[in-house]
Amino acid sequence: MVSEQKNNPRSGIGFFAVLLVVIILGIVILKTCRNTGSKTPEAKKNVASETTEREIINDTFGASENSQSKQSTDITGKVYFCRISEDGTQKMLAAFRKISSPNSLNAALEALLAGPTNAEAEHDIITNIPENTTLKSCKIEGDTAFLDFSSEFEINSFGRDSAMLQLKQIVFTATEYSDIKKVQFLINGENRTYLGGDGIVIGKPLSRDDFS
Repeated sequence: MVSEQKNNPRSGIGFFAVLLVVIILGIVILKTCRNTGSKTPEAKKNVASETTEREIINDTFGASENSQSKQSTDITGKVYFCRISEDGTQKMLAAFRKISSPNSLNAALEALLAGPTNAEAEHDIITNIPENTTLKSCKIEGDTAFLDFSSEFEINSFGRDSAMLQLKQIVFTATEYSDIKKVQFLINGENRTYLGGDGIVIGKPLSRDDFS
């Protein structure tokens, strides 16, 4: 009688059926625990990092189309900063800022002089414009913007390359306006031939082509 039960094929099929059901239930329970369980500290850190990066992209490179449509009443302008790459070189990039009017060059330049936000600075975005530089006046004649800066503007302690980038940041910001093609730099109301002691010519209006 016992030997007949051992050799009964139905008994073997029943055992494997039960085993299969147990395995399937185990897989379902395991997946449910993973999906509903709390995130590890490392996972939370990654999520926070991704969120910050998206904020940087929205603030610096422009918000999504949906966000822009919701904030259609906001006036934004581009200002230019630099990002330090892993090899230490700098690359220009545009950041978006709220300004008082679509034609307010003065407001855009003030936003530029205010420098990167704290969130942008955490992502290696910097300005080469010397600290405490102020814009004393802004006047447009034809296609040229005459920008008068305080004496701090001509003292760049980071060398010639940084001084070139500070000029480039301003020229690119100013020429975002379609009617402005060039920038004439003034220091305390004076037209200087060179910027500081680095031999960079600022005695004539500069355009984007001068930095190509």
